[in-house]
Amino acid sequence: MDEADDKEFAKTLAKGLMVLEAFDRETPGFTVAEIARRFGFNRAVARRILRTLEILGYVRQDRREYRLAPRVLRLGYGYLASNRVGNLIHPILKQVTDEIDEPCSMGVLDGDEIVYIAHSPGEQRYFSVGLTVGSRLPLLTTAIGRALVAFLPENQRLELVRTAPLTALTARTVVDRERLAAMIEDVRLAGYAFVDNEVEIGLTSVGVPVFAPDGAVAGAINIVVNNGRVDETRLRGEYVTCLKRCAARLEAALG
Repeated sequence: MDEADDKEFAKTLAKGLMVLEAFDRETPGFTVAEIARRFGFNRAVARRILRTLEILGYVRQDRREYRLAPRVLRLGYGYLASNRVGNLIHPILKQVTDEIDEPCSMGVLDGDEIVYIAHSPGEQRYFSVGLTVGSRLPLLTTAIGRALVAFLPENQRLELVRTAPLTALTARTVVDRERLAAMIEDVRLAGYAFVDNEVEIGLTSVGVPVFAPDGAVAGAINIVVNNGRVDETRLRGEYVTCLKRCAARLEAALG
């Protein structure tokens, strides 16, 4: 839908949400001028938006910069609570971690990225990028992303493979779209994704889809291991089987 044609579209609210989404690991703080430049606002509009967010408690001013304030966590908590993540999803992921002592996560599609909604870290390894609930990674690079995309409706799948941003996180990251299209088709046939050294050197991941009651793919889960700890045969066999059991439990719990 083109928001310009929707008379109920609140442009000021949309601008405020855009500003909130701009804060991340690389840019934790913005000045008024930086927000104005980033979004093409005039400085007066940028100042009003930041001041409103400050009054509401979502950002705080640190000298000339504005940074997110703890209150913004309420927005994410509402999603997690309403989707029963804490009560249902995390305990099931923890069963995987307890069984194989490796990190297990669940992610969902958000635009052209994967956002992590649950994570059981295990004892062996953390991502150097600091993977937590709310973390985002490129869609086509991750095992979760490929496992999810592979089972989307064909038109949506093909469009994402054609247009989703490609980021070379390592020298091994596949950024050729034709090759990615073939790999995602292989995921559809195999029922799982296998990603080796593409997100971080030294890490390998397998991922499987999680389906909603209507048969549509709702998200995906993965296991991440240190290279050398587990051989590929075991990953593609025992670990994928473990993930599929977990996916079945999630589907039953969320159905």
